[in-house]
Amino acid sequence: MNEEEVSRGLQDIAFDVPSGFEFVQAFTHTEFVGQPAWRARFDAPSEAGDDTAVSAANPSYPPLQPVTCAASSTSNWTALGLTCEPEMLSTSRPAQGTADPVTVLLTKNTRQSSLFIYSQGH
Repeated sequence: MNEEEVSRGLQDIAFDVPSGFEFVQAFTHTEFVGQPAWRARFDAPSEAGDDTAVSAANPSYPPLQPVTCAASSTSNWTALGLTCEPEMLSTSRPAQGTADPVTVLLTKNTRQSSLFIYSQGH
């Protein structure tokens, strides 16, 4: 999945990646007929990527909440290079109209913040 395809996917799920984050990589996963699941990663310098910016850019999503590494370590994230970090926050939004269920994970360490997005497909 390239950056342009991810941009269309973000529009479909009504999610705005805050400024300062840069596209790193993305993958699709097709298991059935219909819209495939996809996941993407964006990185920012540690000081540019915080939960306030992510929440402010996405008021239609529930606020980010602390999450443990065990709760967030799924194949959706490991393919994108997820590593457990001291600060990990997540939010999920169920399917809305034609928009698929979405999970967002924000990790932060002293060097960088990473924003992981998973859209379940339908």
